[in-house]
Amino acid sequence: MRMLNSVVCALVLFCVAASAQALPFTNGGFDDYVGAPSPNASNLNDQTPVSWIGSNNNADLDTTQGQIAAPHSGSHFFEFKTNNPSYIYQTFDTVPGGNYDLGFVTARPQTNNNNNEFFVDIFSAPGDPGGAANSGDLLDEHIQNGQVPGGGVWTPFSFPFQATSAQTTLRFLDNGTTAVDPAIDTVMVNFLGGGTPLPPSAGPPPLGHWRLDDAAGSPTALDSSGRGHDAAVGSETTLGVPGISLGAADISGANNSGGVEGLDANMGGDFVTGAGARTISAWFNADTFTGGQRGIFGNGHNSGNRTRFDINTESPGGNNSIFFRYQGGNIGWSGITEFGDELQEDQWYHLTVVVPDNALPTDVMVYIDAVLLTPDSGNMNNAGSPLNTGGNFRIGDTAGLFDGSIDDVQYYGEALNAEQITLLFNNPGLSLDQIGVNTIPEPATATLALLATGLVALRRRRRGAG
Repeated sequence: MRMLNSVVCALVLFCVAASAQALPFTNGGFDDYVGAPSPNASNLNDQTPVSWIGSNNNADLDTTQGQIAAPHSGSHFFEFKTNNPSYIYQTFDTVPGGNYDLGFVTARPQTNNNNNEFFVDIFSAPGDPGGAANSGDLLDEHIQNGQVPGGGVWTPFSFPFQATSAQTTLRFLDNGTTAVDPAIDTVMVNFLGGGTPLPPSAGPPPLGHWRLDDAAGSPTALDSSGRGHDAAVGSETTLGVPGISLGAADISGANNSGGVEGLDANMGGDFVTGAGARTISAWFNADTFTGGQRGIFGNGHNSGNRTRFDINTESPGGNNSIFFRYQGGNIGWSGITEFGDELQEDQWYHLTVVVPDNALPTDVMVYIDAVLLTPDSGNMNNAGSPLNTGGNFRIGDTAGLFDGSIDDVQYYGEALNAEQITLLFNNPGLSLDQIGVNTIPEPATATLALLATGLVALRRRRRGAG
C-alpha cells in the first residue's frame, strides 16, 4: 500500500507540475505532523500541522484502533473522538470554474454499531469555516449510519465539485452525536479539467495593502488584502489626489494636532513584532526633503522594551536622503550615488524595506526603484542586538509628518527577494499574489493520465445515497 500511495503522490505531483500551480491539496494521509504519535494516544492539536488544521483537541492521529489494524496509506490515519464535536479543515489552491473530484476512505473500529456519521463540506472561501453541519456552498455531504461497514474495513467515497474561486476549503466535521470513532484516511482532490487557469502568483499575499485609491473625504483607507486592516485617515491627509497608480494620499507636512495626522493602520494580530521577518513597500513623492525627519512609514511603537523603526526623508547637509531610524540610532543614505547623489523632489520613487528574520538593525535592506542602496552614514545604536519592534503601523506620520504624496503601501510577513521587489516596482497597485509570471499549460492531459492508471479507484456516491 505504501508503494501504491507513493505512485499516486508522484502522479499528483506530475499533474500539478504540468498545471504550473501550487499543489492543489496536500497530506491526504495525515503524515506531515512534527512528532506524530506512535502509537495512538496523542491529540491532533498537540502536533505541529503543516496542512490540516484542527478545531480543538477532540481528535487523534492513530496507527491502529479497535478493529482498524493499520492506516489505509502512510503511517497514520485521522480519528474523531466519541461524542466530542470537532472538525478539521484544509485550504488549497483551485482553478475557478474547474471540475474536481474529492475522494477519501473511512472506517469504523467496531462491528455492530452503525452510528458512525460525520459531515463533509467544501467551501469557496479560504480559512476556518466554523462548525455548522451541512454548510458548504460547493459540497455538503452527510456520511450516514449504515453506509460504512464495521470491523475496521476501509470504505471509499468520492464526490464531484466545481471550484468558483482561487482557494477552496475542505472540512470534515463530527457534530458529537456519533457513538463510535469514525476514521478518515487517503484524502485526495483531483483536478478533472475545465475553468480558466490563473497565472501562478509571484509571491505571498500581503498582510496589509493600502492602494490609497479611496475617494476624497473618506475617513478610512481601504485595506485591499482582505484582512480588514483599514487605515484611519488623519487630520493632515487628503485622499483622492493623483498617484502612481490611480489615487494617492497627500500629506501636508504640517504637524498641528498632535494626534493621528497621516494614516494609522491597526493590523491587530497580523503585526510582525520583535525581530520577525517582514517587507514593507510604498511609492512616495516628496514635496520637500527639508524640515527634519519626515516619516514615510513607521513599524512598531514604544512600549516596554519594544520600540519603533521609522523610514524618513531627510536633508542633512542639503542632500536629499533616506534614513532608517531605530532606538535613537540611524543608518543613512545621504549620498545616493545610484540616483545621481541625491533623490529629487516632485518625483515618484518606489521604496522597499526588507527586514530578514532575527535581523540586527544593520541587516535591514533598503531599495529605491528596486535598486539595493549602500548606506554611507549614521551610527546605529544597539547594533549587536536583534530588532525588537512593537505592534503598530503608521503611514506618513512617524517622528515627523511626511510632506508629499504616498501610494500603494504593502506589508508582507516575510523577507522578499530582489526579483519580487522588482515585480512590485514594475507593477504599481498590484500585490505579489496578483502578479502572474508564467503561462499555465493546459492541465487536463496530465490529470487524465492520473485517472487512467486506475489507482484512484474510489466509488462515486450521489448526494443522499445510502
